Amino acid sequence: RALISGLHSGPNPSPGLGVARSLKRHTSDITIIGLDYSPNSSGLHSDLVDEVVRFPGWEDVDPHTWLRRIYETVDHSDAVFIPTLDPEVHLLSDLGVAHPRILSPTRRSLDATQKPPTGMAEQMGLSVPPNELDLRPESVERFLRLSPYGAWVKGPLYEAVHVFSATEAFRAGDFMKAAWGGSWYLEAHVPGQECGIAFCARNGHLIDAVRMSKTVLTPEGKTWSAEVNELDGELQEGLGSFVSDVGWTGGGEIEMIRRWDGTFVVIEINPRFPAWTHGASRCGVNLPAALVYNLR
Repeated sequence: RALISGLHSGPNPSPGLGVARSLKRHTSDITIIGLDYSPNSSGLHSDLVDEVVRFPGWEDVDPHTWLRRIYETVDHSDAVFIPTLDPEVHLLSDLGVAHPRILSPTRRSLDATQKPPTGMAEQMGLSVPPNELDLRPESVERFLRLSPYGAWVKGPLYEAVHVFSATEAFRAGDFMKAAWGGSWYLEAHVPGQECGIAFCARNGHLIDAVRMSKTVLTPEGKTWSAEVNELDGELQEGLGSFVSDVGWTGGGEIEMIRRWDGTFVVIEINPRFPAWTHGASRCGVNLPAALVYNLR
């Protein structure tokens, strides 16, 4: 049995339905318990979902009541919980949750994913794009003048907005603060091919990983089709070292740009499976099943 959150599937899909599809692809002998925060979440009505746990909207959730319900579901159903929404992962870490069947990174792991992810990139032998953390108007203006392809305004958890002027940057920054809290920063746009690494690990042991290169994007910039390859060589070694150092448990994604000269830059680390994870499963690398059944 698997409790899976984030089941809404639309132009900007959450990862949960793909995780559920991947687990059902591995074995039909599994019960999927869908968790979400709205009756309008499309995945709750999928025939992949056998049972439903629904909370009020996330902004109305009491953290301790939420965690108690998660514990009850996991313990009484002998299920694993795979959170696929960033706020859930961060709440679990803030509450200090350490449960063998809650497959989510700890605070120690999440601290290593802070934006910009300079430390993690260095550990993998990679770099990050130029960035600006000083948000004084003159600093923002100077950074944008030196960024010929524009820059991305990035919030603490989610969302990125491509901007070309200081006015656009501060407008996007205000949106980030209102939506997610915390501060924002600027990251220079790097021309190249969008790609990424999805992986799964338990207690610092890298179970499996796959590299994806985007070939067709949706109007929202999401992956529509891609080339999928096994991860090997220096990237595999660097990733293994990283997850070991921070004791990673659960799924994860490293978003990258492959410059036109073939080198990689890291732009973001997400502490959960990406929405495209089932595409990799269809290509033969089923990360959710590898995580649940510890296949490697």
